[in-house]
Amino acid sequence: MLAGLVLWAAFSGLTARDLWVDLPAVLLAAMLLSSSAGLLRNAPWALRMLRACASIELLIGVVAIAALALSASYLVGTHGDLGRSGALTMTLVLALMLPYLVLYPVLQLIWVYARQHASAPR
Repeated sequence: MLAGLVLWAAFSGLTARDLWVDLPAVLLAAMLLSSSAGLLRNAPWALRMLRACASIELLIGVVAIAALALSASYLVGTHGDLGRSGALTMTLVLALMLPYLVLYPVLQLIWVYARQHASAPR
């Protein structure tokens, strides 16, 4: 599901095509799909792939949310009432991105960590 959301955001949400956005979106979607397939087949590399995907998602999410928060605060500080409406829009986008690009990868990393330490020999 997240792979489809990443591809939809990159190819439908953005009107201009840029290689620096399209290529990472396709690579991340491919990694998400392959880690999902690996987890379904219980492949030995699946947890490492999931950890890499979750780390990349978390990095993208933190950078995007920081950029949106800084942009919103700049708009409010420099453009007054007009900036408030732009900041409100950015805050809405930030609230919609937070579960998918920060909370979900954090939960994935916690799950991978718990699963690896539960299966480690003692």
